[in-house]
Amino acid sequence: MFQLRNFITLSACALATASLLTACGGGSASTPQLTAQATLTAAAASTSLATSATTTLSVSGGSGTGAVTYAVASGSCTVSGTTLTAASSAGTCTVTATKAADSTYSAKTSSAITITITSAPAVLNFSTGFAANARTIEAGKFGGYGGSNLDNWNCGAPASCGGGADITPSVTAANSRYYSYYSVPSATSGQYSGIFVQAPGVTDISTSADTAGVTVTNQTTIAFTLGSNPEFFSNANHNIGVMLTLGKYYSVNNAACNIKLLKVLPLTAQADTAYTATLSTFTVTQDCGTGISTSAGAFAVSPISQVDFQANSGGAAVSQGGLTTGANSTVVDQYGGYPTTLAVKGGITFQ
Repeated sequence: MFQLRNFITLSACALATASLLTACGGGSASTPQLTAQATLTAAAASTSLATSATTTLSVSGGSGTGAVTYAVASGSCTVSGTTLTAASSAGTCTVTATKAADSTYSAKTSSAITITITSAPAVLNFSTGFAANARTIEAGKFGGYGGSNLDNWNCGAPASCGGGADITPSVTAANSRYYSYYSVPSATSGQYSGIFVQAPGVTDISTSADTAGVTVTNQTTIAFTLGSNPEFFSNANHNIGVMLTLGKYYSVNNAACNIKLLKVLPLTAQADTAYTATLSTFTVTQDCGTGISTSAGAFAVSPISQVDFQANSGGAAVSQGGLTTGANSTVVDQYGGYPTTLAVKGGITFQ
């Protein structure tokens, strides 16, 4: 009986399928060979960041359905999901992406990409707010202006113009505000109105020498807060011009000349609203015979002495970047006029 039981047991093992061989003590299971993925390439929306700025990471290539993760290979950047945050000091960091294995493909890691981190530009205060005697807190002069073909371009009858201000110390610098208006009784063939703000300590643009100002180096934007009256904002064209007047003096045909740059942009709201404009998008509209054609070239030779915000229409309109400035010529107020009002709130900075 003992020998028969052994014979039956051995016969069961002999007849077992390959999947039972291991259970019977003979043979072993094998692991499928995974296929290598295609080349995986990591990318960043921007590979040059200011300190503490962020960018979005992504990949292309690879194979299969494995999840993608990112890791900092060197440097002190941090990664959370697909967001990379630059370190708080200048330098570089490198990042890799890994696509995990799945049932067909083995894991794949990309080559590292390098992120360059530069120190954030210093904020330059052109002005921080409005104070008494038509001066900014930094003692730069400010004011308004207007004119049209109806008043010989000089802000007089039959048109009307004026302005007003909330100034420090009655209000905080950030809440200080200056407004200027120009109103005409009928349609014009052209009109202009606006606000000028001058650099710290500047009360006039010299006609015989250089004028002081704020020197832009690695700053990339101008920031300001602007508002308007409901009638102007309701007008079909409520684009405004931002004009930069540089301080360096040139003599052209025995007349004083200063380089000017222009950016035209639409108001996005009637109420006081914060705006930024990229300096590289400003167009040189007056080069004083220098041949300078870019904002960077202009800032390299001269500081900025005056900033204007203009609402001009008709023959006085200015154009840039496919946009043309406007002024109110269609919406009548309760007094029967067509008013155009601009207001600057708080400071003007380059950053």
